[in-house]
Amino acid sequence: MSGPSLPPPLTKKMRQNALYHLNEFARQRWMEKEGPHFNYIPHQAYWEDEKHKHLIESFHLIRSQDVLHYYLSDWEFVGTDGHLLYALVSELNMRYDGKVAKGKERKTRKAAETRARKKAVVDYAVKESSRSNKENAHPSTLAHTPILMSRPIPAQAAPHAATPAPLTPRNRLIQVSQPESSLQAIPPHLIVPLQQHLVTLAASRKRAPSTSYILGTSQSKRKC
Repeated sequence: MSGPSLPPPLTKKMRQNALYHLNEFARQRWMEKEGPHFNYIPHQAYWEDEKHKHLIESFHLIRSQDVLHYYLSDWEFVGTDGHLLYALVSELNMRYDGKVAKGKERKTRKAAETRARKKAVVDYAVKESSRSNKENAHPSTLAHTPILMSRPIPAQAAPHAATPAPLTPRNRLIQVSQPESSLQAIPPHLIVPLQQHLVTLAASRKRAPSTSYILGTSQSKRKC
């Protein structure tokens, strides 16, 4: 089981703020010191070897006075001013912790709002797509749609078409002797009158019609 997580390091603005407060703390404590050299030496000497700048690097880890003494064990004023410095560091750390918590809360809230907006967009798109599909395949539209069935289309009889002549041996001979190409070239409603005409010609000449009559010529061949 893992222990509590360490606080995050100070941000750039937090470091600048902490450094400012440490300098102010040094100025006030230096002015309260008694001795001739405190009147002539500037208060920057309070932080010998710039210990306050090194303290900034571990500022977020100072959560007890013992830890502060550990980092400032060789500091001249740790015995007289250590408890006052720790009070300042604790106050600043509490302030920085609050800012970090607010930042995390703000970040979490923005992330939740972003997810909610994306979900709303997706839900709207799905809703519109579903509504469009329902409109395209609505039962009311299907009820009025005629059902097309495949069925043969009856051939339309030609107007005033003559009744076909009864099938006789002579007609069979005419039908057999007709080439398919010539019959396909003649309109359907003229085939029957043409057959009757050929029968009449054949009866008048007393001979069977040849293929040339079907093609529309007057040439014929006699049987040998």
